[in-house]
Amino acid sequence: MLINLAIIKKFTDPWIGTKFKQNGNSKRGIDCKNLINNLIHELIEKPNEIVVPIIAHGQEVNAIDLFLQYYPSTEMKVYINGAIIIHKIGSHYTLGMIVDNKTFIHVDESIGVCYRNLADYKRFEYKIFYPNIYNINPIK
Repeated sequence: MLINLAIIKKFTDPWIGTKFKQNGNSKRGIDCKNLINNLIHELIEKPNEIVVPIIAHGQEVNAIDLFLQYYPSTEMKVYINGAIIIHKIGSHYTLGMIVDNKTFIHVDESIGVCYRNLADYKRFEYKIFYPNIYNINPIK
């Protein structure tokens, strides 16, 4: 069972256009870690019981290890609705959520929260994870 596209869009659409703000966590400004944390909790319909710690900009932390520490997940080789995609662009990590097999939502530092085409990011190193907290099997 997959997370329905309409359900994902219900939670992602209201964030579109929100400005980037390092460590921000509101509609006035948000960063990728907080956006993904909020979206996961909206999808599972639970309050933010899990809070991924703040990472200072430029801090040398492996975003994949940190994400998995707070959200045990299954690594995927395919794009699945609701899965988390972590890109490494140079020494910088960015998190996004896959909306459908062509699109993901993330926070761009210059334009804020936006949808992007997955094909545009294939040139960067990335991994896809499906959070176990969803309690559904992504592949049937």
